[in-house]
Amino acid sequence: MVELLLQHPEAHIQASVMVFDVILYLFVAIQSRREQREIESFRLLVICGAVITLTDIITGWMLDSEPTQFHFYLINSVNMLNYLAIIVFAYGLYFYFLFIFKTPLAAWWRNINLVIFAAYSICLAANLYTGSISLYQFDVHAYVHGPLFLPIGEGVPIFVYALSIISYANNAKRLSYRYRRAIFVVILVLISGIVMQPIINPQVTVTGVFISLGLFILYLTVETEDFRLLIEANEVLEKAKKEAQLANEEKSLFLANMSHEIRTPLNAYLGLNEMILRESSDEKTLAYARDMKSAGNALLSVVNDVLDISKIETGDLEIEEKPYHFADLIGDIEVIITSRAKNKGLDFILDIDEDLPEYFVGDAGKLQQVIINVLNNSVKYTERGVVILAVRGETVENTIQLQMQITDTGIGIRQKDLENLFESFQRVDMEKNKRIEGTGIGLSIVKMILDKMGGEIRIHSNYGMGTQTYIGLTQELYDPSSTYEQRRLQKTEVVIETDINIDVWQRSILIVDDNEMNLKVLEGLLSSTKAKVVSEPGGAEALAVLKKKKFDIVLTDAFMPVDGETVLYEVKSNPNHLNYETPFIVVTADALASSEEKYLAMGFDDYICKPIELQRLKEVLKKFLPDAVGYIDQNKAMDNFADEGLYKEVLKTFASSAEDKISHIKKALDEKSWKDYVIFVHALKSNANTIGAEELGNMAKDLEAVGKTLFDNSGSLEQEEILKEKTPDLLKLYEEVASEAQKRVL
Repeated sequence: MVELLLQHPEAHIQASVMVFDVILYLFVAIQSRREQREIESFRLLVICGAVITLTDIITGWMLDSEPTQFHFYLINSVNMLNYLAIIVFAYGLYFYFLFIFKTPLAAWWRNINLVIFAAYSICLAANLYTGSISLYQFDVHAYVHGPLFLPIGEGVPIFVYALSIISYANNAKRLSYRYRRAIFVVILVLISGIVMQPIINPQVTVTGVFISLGLFILYLTVETEDFRLLIEANEVLEKAKKEAQLANEEKSLFLANMSHEIRTPLNAYLGLNEMILRESSDEKTLAYARDMKSAGNALLSVVNDVLDISKIETGDLEIEEKPYHFADLIGDIEVIITSRAKNKGLDFILDIDEDLPEYFVGDAGKLQQVIINVLNNSVKYTERGVVILAVRGETVENTIQLQMQITDTGIGIRQKDLENLFESFQRVDMEKNKRIEGTGIGLSIVKMILDKMGGEIRIHSNYGMGTQTYIGLTQELYDPSSTYEQRRLQKTEVVIETDINIDVWQRSILIVDDNEMNLKVLEGLLSSTKAKVVSEPGGAEALAVLKKKKFDIVLTDAFMPVDGETVLYEVKSNPNHLNYETPFIVVTADALASSEEKYLAMGFDDYICKPIELQRLKEVLKKFLPDAVGYIDQNKAMDNFADEGLYKEVLKTFASSAEDKISHIKKALDEKSWKDYVIFVHALKSNANTIGAEELGNMAKDLEAVGKTLFDNSGSLEQEEILKEKTPDLLKLYEEVASEAQKRVL
C-alpha cells in the first residue's frame, strides 16, 4: 500500500478524502431526525461521494498494471462505476433539494427521469464493449472518448446538476436567509470542482475532493441538529418580529384613527367655545366658557401625550435644534402654571439665575413640554403650599449646563414606587390618588424626551411631605453676552393674541368639511377677516364649485367621502383648471408624527392640525395671502371709532370727497402753490390713517415733508421734481383706496 502511494503522490489527497468521507458517514449514521427521507438522501450523497473518490483511487493505482485483457476490463469497469456514482450523486442532490423544499415530484416527471437514468446505465454497460463513451487504452496510456462522451457521458450529469440548481432557484425564497446562503455555497463548491477538474490535474479527480467539501459544508449547516435548531429559533424570532411590526402598524393606525375621532369633535368644542369667549359679554357665561376651554385643553393635552409616546417608541420624534429665547420660554411657563396653581390656591414661585445667558440653541418646544409636564404633576399632587421652579446654569466654553429643580409640598411618592415612575401608563399609589386625573404617561414622556436630548432626570421624595425633581440638560449658547435679567428688563409687557387680527377683505376662501360643526367653527374664526367665505359640505360639492369660481385659498378636510386628496388631485392634475394656481391647505385631525410630511408630499401647500389654533390659521393666511390686507386695515382703524356704524360713515365721507380733493392737489402742484399742497396732503395723511389706509398715509406723509421744504424756500429743484414724479402715484393710490372704501360701505 505504501509503495503504491509513493508511486502516485496525487493519491495522498484522494486517500485523505476517502477517510474523511468515511468519518462523515459515521457521523451521519448516528444522527436521526423526523425527516427520514431527507437523512437517507444525504447518506446516499455521502456514499456516492466516497464511491467517486474510491474509484478514482483504484483507477489511479491500476494505471501502471499489466496491459492484459483482464486489466483492461477491470480498469474500465471501475471507471464506469465512477460514472454511475456521479449520476447517482447528481440525482441524489436533486431529490435532496426536493425533500428540503418539500416540493412534490409529479409522476410523469419522475418516470421521465427514471427512463433517463436507465438509458444512461445501459449506455455505461455497453460502453465496455463499444467504447461509445470513454475507455482507457493501455497502448496509448490515455482515455479515448467515443461519440457519446459529450451528449451522454458529460451531458446527462450536467442536465441533472442543472435540475438541482433550477430547483434551488425556484424555491430559495421559501427558505430562511441562512439556509439559502448555505445551500448556495454548496452548489458553488460543486460547480467549482467540475470546472477546475481539467484545469488543475487530470490525474487527480478534483471533482471528488470538492464533492466531499460541499457535503461537509452541507452537514455543518443544513444537516447539523444545532444549526437546525438555531434556524428554527431564528425563524420564530423573525415571525415574532413581523408580528410585532404588524402590531405596531395596527397600533399606529389605531392612534391615527383615535386622534382623528377625538380631535374632530374637540375642534368643534374648542372652536365654538372660542366664539363664545369672543362674542359674549355676560360674565357668568364667560366664566363657564373659560372653564370649558381649560377642560378642552386638558383633554387635548392627554391626546397629544398619547401620540408623543407613539412617536418616541417608533423613533419618529425629532429634536429641532434652533435658537430660542430662554426668558420667553420661562415666561410662557409662568403664565400657564401660575393660572393652574392659582385655581388650587397654591403659590408658584420662580427662582431663575439672573446671570443666565439669554439665547440658547435647542428644541424650546420639547424643553417647555418637559418642564410643564413636571410642574403639572407638582400642581396636580399638591393640595396646599407651594410649587417652586429654580433654574441655575454653568457656562462651559460655548455651552450652558442647565440645572432645574422643581420642588413641591405635595403628597410625595413612596420609595417602592420611584423605580416604576418613568414607565408608560403607570400611576402610583392609586388608592390615595384615585380622585386625581391623569394617564400616567407624563413623566414617561419627560424621560424619553430628555434621553433623546442627552439630558437626565432624577426624583427625590419624602412621602407625605413633598417631592424634588432634578433635570439636567446641556444647551449650546447662541449669544453668551446677554443675560436672562437683561432680557426680562427689556420685556416689560407680554401681549397674548386671542383673536385673528388680519383683514383679508374681499379675498375668497373656500372651506370644505363633511362635519357641519367644523364648518361653523371655521366660518366663525374667519368671520372677523372680512373675507368672502364659501362653505361646502364635502369633496364632491367642492369640486363642482371649484370648476365655476376662482378662489384665493382652499381650506379642506382630509377624511371625507370624496376626500381632500382627491379634490387636490382633480384640480392640480389639470393645468387649465380655474383653481390650478390656488393654494390648498389641508385642515385635518390626523396629527401623527409623519402626518404633515405625508400631506405635503401629496401636494398640499400647508397643513393645519385640528383643533385649529387661531395663531396657526393667521400664519397660514398671511403666508398665502401676503397682499390680502388690501389698502384699508379695518382692525387698525377701529380703535378710533365707537362702533362699526360710525366707521362706515367716515369711509363714506372719505370716498365721496376724494374726487374734489384730488383735483385740489393736482391744481396746487401745477401752480406750484406749495402751501396749499402741504395743507391738502397733510389732511390726506390724517384721513388715510384714520380709516386704516396705512400705505396711503405713509406716502402722503413723505410727500408732505418734501412739500414743506419748498414752502419754506429751503428746497431745491430736485425736491420739486420729486413731487412732480411721486404725486401721480399718490393720487392713483388715493383713487384706489377711495374705491375700496366705497365698496366697504355698500
